[in-house]
Amino acid sequence: ALSDVEELKLCMFDALDIRSNGVIDKDEFSNGLNVVADAFGILVECGEKEEKKEKTSDETKEEDGALLFLHAFTLSVVMILATEIGDKTFFIAVVLSMRNDCCTIFGGAILVLIVMTILRSMMGLVLPALLPCQYTHLVGGVLFLYFGVQLLLESCSMEDKVSD
Repeated sequence: ALSDVEELKLCMFDALDIRSNGVIDKDEFSNGLNVVADAFGILVECGEKEEKKEKTSDETKEEDGALLFLHAFTLSVVMILATEIGDKTFFIAVVLSMRNDCCTIFGGAILVLIVMTILRSMMGLVLPALLPCQYTHLVGGVLFLYFGVQLLLESCSMEDKVSD
């Protein structure tokens, strides 16, 4: 019997494998990426492009760089949306907006999100250059466990009272 996660993976694979040949090719992947992007309301341009004239290698490199940037930007926006909605920070901003000026809270929340995203991106750039990949994954796993246990201990020590 397959677990729910395995069944979900198979279902997603079958949905992407339009030709039902057991392989997801570039066109099928591009189509799947566009479906996900449409679900989040994001414009994604990828896939085959018609060439009207011969391009120089500099033009090709520039277009490839722009496509890579767009792809990375889209992935980061989708990941931030998926992880930040329902996060502790999200609920803190909601509660603060109920009691304070909404524009001030929005500005502060956006500023913190920008600063934290820059810090995360810099760490993602620097850490793999300093540490081998397997150590980076190990450190990430240990930190994930540490913060998870810390949150569980914090929630167990909370009182069962409603705050004012």
